[in-house]
Parts: sequence; structure tokens; C-alpha cells
Amino acid sequence: MRKCFRALWLPVILLLSCKAGVDDPSLIQIDSFSEKSNASFFEEVYSDIRLLPLNLDGHLLGSSSQAGLDRAGDGYILTDTQTEALLLFGPDGSLRTYISKVGRGPGEYTYLQTCRYRDHKLTALADDTHIIEYTEDGELSAEYYLDHAYMDLMLSEGEGATLLMTRYDGDDEVCDRIIFTDGSYRQTASFFPQSFQLFTFGSHLTKLDDDAYFYVPLSEPKVYKCRGNEVVSTYEFNLHGKGFPESFLKSDDWEVMLDVMTNTPEIYYVGEAFETRDYLLFGLGNIISGEDRDRGVWLIDKKDMSSRIEYYDYRGSAFAFFGPPQLLTPDNEVVFVCDVSLYDEVKDSVPGLSRYASLFENCPSDYALLFCKIK
Repeated sequence: MRKCFRALWLPVILLLSCKAGVDDPSLIQIDSFSEKSNASFFEEVYSDIRLLPLNLDGHLLGSSSQAGLDRAGDGYILTDTQTEALLLFGPDGSLRTYISKVGRGPGEYTYLQTCRYRDHKLTALADDTHIIEYTEDGELSAEYYLDHAYMDLMLSEGEGATLLMTRYDGDDEVCDRIIFTDGSYRQTASFFPQSFQLFTFGSHLTKLDDDAYFYVPLSEPKVYKCRGNEVVSTYEFNLHGKGFPESFLKSDDWEVMLDVMTNTPEIYYVGEAFETRDYLLFGLGNIISGEDRDRGVWLIDKKDMSSRIEYYDYRGSAFAFFGPPQLLTPDNEVVFVCDVSLYDEVKDSVPGLSRYASLFENCPSDYALLFCKIK
């Protein structure tokens, strides 16, 4: 996830939607969740790894946990929400464009949320209501101001976009929170797979192949696979009764929410979500008595739905080294934005990682994209 989960303490008002209910056309229940690590990924899951060093050209990069990565043609676009910068990399890791325009003028922003790439342009969602388009050279191409606040942006194959509206913005009568737009970001249609939406922090969209996408509602133990305005399938997770408490989700009093969170021994949630023909990959989070404690990677083989989970301490050097999973490629490679400078601190604590010492020790950059091939 992009921001530390302590942002849950924002006084967000939880409102019910006006829909009576939505039937899932295909419900897939996943019962293989584990509260403890049951695998060592570098010993049992990954058959090989490779590094793509990132040439930062002297620029600073924030924590891997505060970065967002997406494909950009044959390269990659990295949104660094800690330094509020956009970095466009070529396929060899060379820096093509660096954009840092914090301010209040044309093409500037206060904070970044995400950035997508299409037709040689970088499209950023910033400040909840601001969309900015840059050329590949970092020049302002166009900008738009939206009527409502949005949490995430996903670009369509042609023109237009899909936006995820926050639940605490807009009229009470607004039922649909997934908004489809034309090329000028004017609404053309809307959709929402949930019968109601409760707490929304961290909810997001993930683009999949064949025009499909995931809608990930962080506080609900479900991930909705959608295509346009239809639900293709719903993945529902049995979190052993340790998801977000109903009293937290249905409260509209932030003091009550804080009390529930700090007095709940354990809460698990599903964050990042990816899918290929062969695998499902999810990021897991664990909150203990209101504090972020562990982050996990959960891999499910779709052939037999067998499951592997590995956790790292959220505050430890291993999670700082890997960060959350950023991508799952069609070739079944899990991609991380890796802080290579921390390798010496983690090589002996992550089983199986030490056999790749030569890759990390000879890496010419402190940051690299880490590609982990699933067996």
C-alpha cells in the first residue's frame, strides 16, 4: 500500500450506499489463509531472480514501501509518494524523465497519488481532484480539475479512464463509485460492485489483461474482478474471523473507530492484488492493537488453489528492503522496488537470499527492480 496504515486514523465519515444489493455472478471462496508464514519464498517458491538497476541520475528516492510501480510501454513509471516525484525508466533502467513539481502553478501539485502511462504521456492523479498529463519529456500537456475526490486512476486502452471515487465525497445519493470517463475526464457511465461501501482508505484498482481489472476494497475480505461495469468473479477470503471488526466499519464516529482499532488484538487485510493465467498474488497486512505489525505475500496456484504465505515485520529491514509486491508479470515474475543498500542487513535473515549475493553486491545502484520468477 502507498501510505502507512496509520492514516486509518483520518476522520473519514462512513456512509452507506443507496443500493439494495449486488449479486456476485461467480463467487470463489479462498480458505487457505494462514496467520503465520508457511513458506520461504526464496527457498521454495522462486526459481530465479534478476535485478534491473535503476539509474537515478543523482535524484533521491524514498522508501520502497512508499513507491508505486507500473508498466510504461517498454519501460516503467515509478510514483514516489514520499518525495512527490515521478520517474520514467527505460527497459534498461535508465532514467528517461524526472518530474518533481510541488507547488500551486500550472502542472504542479501538492501531493501525488498515482501515475499511469499511455500513448507516450504520463497521467498523474494528484491532490484527490487534479489530473495532470505530461509528455515523455516531462512537459505539461494538459490538466483537469474534477468535481469530486478520487482515490485511484486507471487508463483505458483507447481514450478515457476509470476512476475510483472516495466514499466521503459527493452527494449521499451517489451510489456508484467506479466512474468511467471520456478523454476529457467527463463521466460517461458508473458502476459499483458492492451493495454498500464502508471505510475506504486504501481501496484501489488494479489493471489486468483483457480489459479486466480488480477492485480491491481494503476493509472487506473480498477482491472483485470486473470487466467494464460487470463483475466477472469475486474472490472472498476466510480470514479466520480476524478481518476488520464490524463495529469499526459501521461507525461514523472516529473516536469509536480509534477505540475499536486499538483494542482489537489482531486484524488482517488483503492489500495488493494481481492475477495471471496461473497464479493469484495478494499482499497481506496485519495490525495488532492498532499498530502495523506484519506485511505478507500470499501466492495461490490456480490449478489446485494451493497456497504459500510469507510475512515480514513491517518495521524491520526485510520489508524495507523489498517493500510490497508491485507487479505480477504475464511470465509469472513478482516485481518489487528493492532498496539494494539494505542487502547486507537482510541477507542472513531472509532464507535463501544469500545465494544471490553476487547480484546485489555488484549492483551499480542503491535501487533496483527485483524480478522473482515463480517456479
